[in-house]
Amino acid sequence: MVALRVGVLGLAVCLSACANRPASIKPSFVSHERFIALECPAIQQRLVSARSDLARYSVMQAQKANNDAVGVFLLGVPFSKMSGDHEADVARAKGEIEALETAQIKNRCDTFAAPRIQAAPAPSAPTASAVPTAGAPLAAPTSPVQTQLETLRRLHADGLITQQEYDTKRKKVLDGL
Repeated sequence: MVALRVGVLGLAVCLSACANRPASIKPSFVSHERFIALECPAIQQRLVSARSDLARYSVMQAQKANNDAVGVFLLGVPFSKMSGDHEADVARAKGEIEALETAQIKNRCDTFAAPRIQAAPAPSAPTASAVPTAGAPLAAPTSPVQTQLETLRRLHADGLITQQEYDTKRKKVLDGL
């Protein structure tokens, strides 16, 4: 009976020591103030880079989690605790993405505002129009997914939804792709 309890306790310790899946890793705090002074194209470029980093670290972290699952199942040892994992990198990249997205919102870099800033409005067109004038360069094509994500970012930045609600709703939107 004692051996069973020790075995269960040992298994619980091993499982809790396994590498976390990338989706379960919370973003670390990165202040959007670091990016506020950047122009919209520079923010967008940094955002693309941060998303690329997140994708790369997520793949590496998922591999560590898979290796841990196999290691614990076969030998009772989570290998990532010996060789390290990429949880901190994933958290940092997620935090940087959130900060850059907030900086985009604060700088009004959304796809609707960008054409208004880049091109002078036609004299007869109201400046508050969300539709760019004909011939105005578009920052990026707007899809329903982009619109939904931008709405979620604004709600979160304005404090109208919690981080958990934002993460859940954002995942649902992205899972629908």
